[in-house]
Amino acid sequence: MSAHADVLVVGLGSAGAAVAQALAAEGRRVVAIDKREVGETGARWVNAVPEWCFERARLRAPSGGELFVAHHDASSRAMHLLAPEGGGRLTLRAPPVLHVDMRRLVDRLVHDAIGAGVTVRRGRIASVELEGGRVVALRVEDGGREERIAARLVVDASGLGGAVRERVPQLARVCPAASPENLCVAAQFQHEVRDRAGLEAFLETHGASPGHDIAFPSIAGGFSTLTVFTSPALDRVGVLTGSIPATGAADAKEMMARFLAREPWIGPRLWGGRGAIPLRRPYRVLARAGVALIGDAACQVHSAHGSGVGIGLVAARMLADAVRGADDPGADEVLAQYERSFHREHGGVLTAADAFRRHVQGASAAELAALIEEGLLDEALAMAALAQRPTRPSPALVLRLAPRALRNPGPALRFFPIAARTAVLDRVAALVGSRRVGASVERSIDSLVGEAPRHVGPGAWREPGSRDRADDLADTSRSREDA
Repeated sequence: MSAHADVLVVGLGSAGAAVAQALAAEGRRVVAIDKREVGETGARWVNAVPEWCFERARLRAPSGGELFVAHHDASSRAMHLLAPEGGGRLTLRAPPVLHVDMRRLVDRLVHDAIGAGVTVRRGRIASVELEGGRVVALRVEDGGREERIAARLVVDASGLGGAVRERVPQLARVCPAASPENLCVAAQFQHEVRDRAGLEAFLETHGASPGHDIAFPSIAGGFSTLTVFTSPALDRVGVLTGSIPATGAADAKEMMARFLAREPWIGPRLWGGRGAIPLRRPYRVLARAGVALIGDAACQVHSAHGSGVGIGLVAARMLADAVRGADDPGADEVLAQYERSFHREHGGVLTAADAFRRHVQGASAAELAALIEEGLLDEALAMAALAQRPTRPSPALVLRLAPRALRNPGPALRFFPIAARTAVLDRVAALVGSRRVGASVERSIDSLVGEAPRHVGPGAWREPGSRDRADDLADTSRSREDA
């Protein structure tokens, strides 16, 4: 069997569905394939997505049932970051993210794509057909049936594995798969609340209110987290765990099990899932040989946030804009416009975020606590990271932090060099990434980003809510956990 299309999209997650719909809406013949059935594709958990990403992607922002909980008053929302090792706390009021039910968002995007004329096939890639160094067709297999689909542009939106990327030599040799020390494994599940009084006590212990989020960074050492989402009605709770197991940290499944066993007020699981996320700067090469990469397949992930959903939607829009009106959407000169525009707009921010993530990954719990306790990581910087915007320390911030740095120079001496390095990367990587540069320049950027620690030890599990001193219960500006 054979089919012909202008564009073949591989992967019907949020980014793949968004780009398929955008291209079909312009009158192109689009075929999309996924290894799962419609209604089961993409992420199936709650993800914190910056609100601006939907506007930039020209998509309707999720609301109502597409959210974990719909807050009618943004000012009632808050996220509390509770530092490990008895450090301080940082409260972010009205955080600029939406807790999106990815099942419903993906389903909406897929159905919009089908409504725009996208043809959907279920299947896996069996082989890639090249002609003159360019991909001209994919062979797709499903249940013993094979189909050849020819296309002028192939979009790899297949996620971490890069199903097309890994089969195209021009991409495979310059887009290496994320190494284990740069691979975050996360789990996120929604649960009923079995004992409302127990949840109320948990919130009171941590100085939070119904509908607030509570995050425990470095709970299992290095780059690890446990975050609890609550609903204003206190009827549901979401639990997120994540770490980089290759460095020796407890994995997401173990962290989740320990927390649920310790908090009997959490009731039966409703839904959710697990997944792996590549944490590295975006590939400089985003398109070659008639193939364009978007989303996790392009490592378009904000490493410090640990998410690429929003940026993937933006990349989908940028690719559709770059090929609009082109006779040959897979031509090198057309795809180069996508590559250049993405790096100019987002390459620096994402590269800087990766450098900061690598620093955090190798930091001790005490160092991370000091960043919060001494105010070096303040609300403005934390909000920018959460929103996946540039985290540029302002002169006013430097002047404000100088007295604190003099009072406790240790944390400052470790923080300011990485802050300066991320500021440089924010600007340089955007310029370098928008040009085809040599290996020496690539190595220079890699050197600025730094190595990801390969082993940070198991890390002591710090039980959320345990206390060192009784008077901490009365001090809502502090949070302490026993190691």
